[in-house]
Amino acid sequence: MNDNRKKDPKNIKPELVKIVKSKTVFDQKINQLAFLITENQSQTKSILKQGFVGIALQNKELWKQNQELKEQLKILGDEVQFLIREAESLPYSNSFRGAR
Repeated sequence: MNDNRKKDPKNIKPELVKIVKSKTVFDQKINQLAFLITENQSQTKSILKQGFVGIALQNKELWKQNQELKEQLKILGDEVQFLIREAESLPYSNSFRGAR
């Protein structure tokens, strides 16, 4: 990396994106990111902190949505079991058992 890029914070974010989106092997990406961080510490740290905060917030929201979906799935499962029991108790349901 040349010295002009090192001093211009506008070049850091595109460089980070370029590294992350590249098809480079994971270990090489880590090395490239580590080099970029050491070369442009203050700007890169700030960008990375924002990224990690964003990921943490998304993770919290996804966890919450996952919990809600689990609750909905349990309710639906209970309702299906109830409907199965109800259907099996109907007198004509025996004639449909073979169709399942």
